[in-house]
Amino acid sequence: MPPAVTRYWIEVRPTRALVVGKTRGVGNITPTLDYIPGATFRGALAALNEAPDWDVFLKDISFPDLTPGGAVSIPLSARTCKYGKGFRSEMGLHGVYDLLLPGGTPKLTCDWQVPDPNGMRSCDGDLDRFYGWMIPGAERPRPKLEKLASGHTAIDICTRTAAPGLFFLEESISAPDGFAGELIAWGGDMAGLEALLGTAATKGVRIGHGVRKGMGWGSLESRADYRPGDPPVPLADRIRGLQDALNSRPGYEECAGLSVTLRSRAILMDNYLRFRSRVETGDLLEATQLHGGEAAGLQNLLSDFVPEEWFTATSWAHGWNAASGLPRSPDLAIEAGACFLFLRKGRPLDDAEIEAFAGALETLEIFGIGERGVEGFGRVVFCDPFHWMSDYERVIRAPDGGSEQIGRAHV
Repeated sequence: MPPAVTRYWIEVRPTRALVVGKTRGVGNITPTLDYIPGATFRGALAALNEAPDWDVFLKDISFPDLTPGGAVSIPLSARTCKYGKGFRSEMGLHGVYDLLLPGGTPKLTCDWQVPDPNGMRSCDGDLDRFYGWMIPGAERPRPKLEKLASGHTAIDICTRTAAPGLFFLEESISAPDGFAGELIAWGGDMAGLEALLGTAATKGVRIGHGVRKGMGWGSLESRADYRPGDPPVPLADRIRGLQDALNSRPGYEECAGLSVTLRSRAILMDNYLRFRSRVETGDLLEATQLHGGEAAGLQNLLSDFVPEEWFTATSWAHGWNAASGLPRSPDLAIEAGACFLFLRKGRPLDDAEIEAFAGALETLEIFGIGERGVEGFGRVVFCDPFHWMSDYERVIRAPDGGSEQIGRAHV
């Protein structure tokens, strides 16, 4: 990790109703996102900037998406039982399965044990997509998040009364644990950034719509070099863990694997400036070269890796240019949680390659890939434990207080 990198854990707790526009307004309903995008948070801090220098907003920094309780998006490869949707750490739910690694069980049904007149049997329910947020860690609880809808009428400018037939609905979001994320800065004006965060902590920040109605105000707290919860698994250990899980599957005993999971939306374009929906090894090489890494060494490591599995989706990233007072041109972004698996068949990774991969890819987990990295786009994690640490010994409590070990299952 570059020695100049500084991380700040940012927490914003709204004190008023919070509305963060999801799309350009259509009809009489204003929908809201369930998180605060990095571009929105960046704009909230820019409104407080009193210094003549604006470099802190333009380079050597990545403003984070602020998510409910600092959660991360559940990977798009996750599936859950249609009859009991959720992690098994949540009472009575049937568990979540991950489909990124190939060679698993061909029977994609729920194996949760349910009571039966003849004893216990598998649920065998179909698996559905599993959306939402999760707190990183062993239990993976889901954060609390609420959406409310409030209605109001337009005002007739002639009579100063409610305009007939003009009724609007506006969504707002709230999270008991607030919204949090990790701001990453390197080699820039650290003193100016800390002064700006101090100003925000003193004055508060205003985020989203409805400033004239008193909406969007919140308190801010920042802590340097702090991460809540369990410490993250080191990258080299993550790479080894994925290799072990992959090599244990029939037909993949002699393969090397590398997974890429998006922690935030990513904007990727080809040489003709067309938006793409998949991460390629060239994106990793380009980002490494852009940020001064050893691209030649990474290129040699990735030379025989080819795409094997991917789960991806896209959506339009809208925005507003406060300087011009006009909407920004939308960009097609790959959604957070999209994941991609690359394989090298016939030659597993050795210890030297694992260490070399860890050194090269650690830089990309800091700087990200693709466009608009300053606004928090393109954050990635390699060999996410969600894809390979999802097995545990399930224990069912018997009525007499004893326990019966049922076997292997997903979380």
